[in-house]
Amino acid sequence: MKKKNESSEQLNIQLFLLCMLAALLCRRLGKISSLRIICGMLRTMIYVGVYIGWGISIYKRVIQKSVRNVLIFIAELIIFWFVVRTTKYFFTMDNQIARYLVQLLHTDVVHSCSSIAGSILSRKVGRISVA
Repeated sequence: MKKKNESSEQLNIQLFLLCMLAALLCRRLGKISSLRIICGMLRTMIYVGVYIGWGISIYKRVIQKSVRNVLIFIAELIIFWFVVRTTKYFFTMDNQIARYLVQLLHTDVVHSCSSIAGSILSRKVGRISVA
């Protein structure tokens, strides 16, 4: 059983490193004007996939429900921010819409930080009080 967990962990590490190398390669190839949009979208999909994997890993490994929910909420926000960022840089041609997306991003940041802080301060994590 221990060998299977170690080999699975090694495979996860190798997969993560492969994804990061692919994202780095997309970044370098994105400097070429004809491949900018394709490589940018591919890089965004790689990052979103890594964050989805991180969220699944959190769901499987974290036992305490309140901590798990906060960390999964953070993973969801990161994915949301990547989608808004990708929409702003790759699909928006109008400056007014780009401004609205930036305001949406800032509003979401303020709301999420306040809700995370409120949820942490209103609960006790284990036996240790955070507040």
